[in-house]
Amino acid sequence: MNRCSAQTRKAAVGLLLMLPMLDTLPRGLRAQVSTEDGSLPVILEVMNYHFTMGHKIPSVFLRVLSDGSVECRSLRTTGPEASVVKKKVLAPEEVKEVKAVIEQPELRDVKSRYELTHPIIDSWMEWDIRIPRTAGTQDIAIAAFASTPLGDGPYPIAVARLGCLTSKLRDEVYGDEPDYRRRECKNISMAR
Repeated sequence: MNRCSAQTRKAAVGLLLMLPMLDTLPRGLRAQVSTEDGSLPVILEVMNYHFTMGHKIPSVFLRVLSDGSVECRSLRTTGPEASVVKKKVLAPEEVKEVKAVIEQPELRDVKSRYELTHPIIDSWMEWDIRIPRTAGTQDIAIAAFASTPLGDGPYPIAVARLGCLTSKLRDEVYGDEPDYRRRECKNISMAR
């Protein structure tokens, strides 16, 4: 019996040591998304992956919780950067806007992956977007979200709205979105 207890303890310690690595798991292997303490469900999560010189470096780009809280972490481009977290609580009308975009009926029928729309030199960012649904989680991957004009280019309008919403929330909370994306997204209406 003592031997089993020691094995159980070793397994528990092993699992605890693996917890920090969960954010680096591929999207299909991660469990349903919730806050770290499990108290509030996440209604939208965007992981950013920076691809450079053979590396895939993950960052929590954006998380929107069911109570309207938004959390963004610093972008990691080399891997060892410290994770700076910034938060904001959305106003009720902003929460309605988020829900309207993620609940678009057309969004449920989009492809699960959108490739690069322009040539790259050596690195790019990719968003892994997760939207928990009653029938499971919808995953949408977008490589280097940018296109002119959005909605008439490589993305359906539902995906363009989702990308622009992601960019808008990130910019409001963290303030590091590029100017070209702000300009492009001005022309996208969040309303259906």
